[in-house]
Order: sequence, then C-alpha cells, then structure tokens
Amino acid sequence: MIRLVPSLLFLLVLPLFPQYQRAELQVSADGRAGAMHFYRFDAKSVALKVIPRGTHRNLGAAMSANKCIAGCNGGFFDPRYQPLGEVIASGQKSGKRNLTSSLTSGVLYQKGGVLAIERSKSFYQKNIAAPELIQTGPFLIESGKVVSGLSNRKFARRTLIATDGKGQWFIAYTPPTTLAQLAQSLHAAGHQYGFKIQTALNFDGGSSSALWVGKGEGKNPFYLHEIKPVANYIGLVAK
Repeated sequence: MIRLVPSLLFLLVLPLFPQYQRAELQVSADGRAGAMHFYRFDAKSVALKVIPRGTHRNLGAAMSANKCIAGCNGGFFDPRYQPLGEVIASGQKSGKRNLTSSLTSGVLYQKGGVLAIERSKSFYQKNIAAPELIQTGPFLIESGKVVSGLSNRKFARRTLIATDGKGQWFIAYTPPTTLAQLAQSLHAAGHQYGFKIQTALNFDGGSSSALWVGKGEGKNPFYLHEIKPVANYIGLVAK
C-alpha cells in the first residue's frame, strides 16, 4: 500500500529564469523525497515540436538546432532506435500506430493552435491529421484521477508531461520512483504546481530521461543529461 503524507510537495520557484521550477517529490511509500524539475508553459504561447534523433548527438544539441525554449526525451523505442508507436515530426511519419501496449496508450499531438493528449484508440478513431505527434505511455493521471494498475516495483528516473486541461502544461524530470508512486505523488500535490493536474502522461524513463531548459541567448541552459542516446525528443517552441 502506498502511504501518502500531508504537505507532500513543497514548490520552490527558482528566480534564475522564467517557468523553470523545482519541487520535492515523494518517491517512496516510506516518505523519502527527491528533487523534481519541471518547466511550466501556456499552450497559447508555446507549441510542440517532435524531433527525431537524426544527427543530433543528444537532447541539448536537438534543442539548440531547433531553437527550442525547453524540451525532454520522447517515447519508447526498440534496440534499433525505431519508435514503439507512431511518431510524426513536421508531417513526416515514422514507426507504426500501436494500440496494444501501455507504453503507447496515449497520443500527445499538436494541430494548429491545439496541444492535446488523448487515448490512442480514441484518437485514431477520429482520423485527426496532426503534423506533430508521438505515442507514449502509460497514463499516470486521467480525468483528474490516478490511473489504476500502474507498476509499483521498478524504481527509475522518469519524464512526463501534464496539463490542467485548460491550457496550462508542464514537462518534468523526476528522481527514481515507481510509476504507481509517481502518479499518487503528482495527484496528491493538488494545486502546488500552479494548477491541478487533469492528465499526466509518461515518457520513456531510466537512462533515457533528460530535461533541457534554455535561459536565453548567451546563457548556459539548465540541462539534466540523458545517459544513453534516444530515438526522439519533445521540443517546445515559441509561437
């Protein structure tokens, strides 16, 4: 059983540069905590850009080359660096839609001014033509509730994307924790991210986990490096 403690998450806003924040996240049932780093943004002014690995040596190189303001690693992939689900980057498709795995149970996509997350099965029934799209998973929070059945065995660093469903979002990098504990901790934090999470979707984790946030021209970015190369990246660009 996962034991939650009061005042689970204490938000510490760092004044070094806008939208980057750090929080203490409970990572185990006995109350241990670690630093979670996240970048909060408004979908009215920021858009999603899916970036294939290509010639980019790492996340930092991909972010700089594509003039991103922030980003993280993307979805799951096989040993040949082929995505486990469908990926669309600037209208170019790779991988194949996957409706059977929890690791591809969600679709994160950008179409016009709309940034959204949907269940894969629901999304593909609508035949939405999105130029930026990535399948990933599992869902951690859905319709404002913790998703049941998540694993509570494997501890690993995690990356994720979350939204209040009203235009406020963040991408995050967490200390080692389980999927079940992460979902519980995110939900228990309530409004301490600046909004209540309606939906949270997991990206690839472990050695793939990485977060990059630019501080502006001439300044070194905040960069938590991945340990191993990944197949694709999630970039955020100014509209």
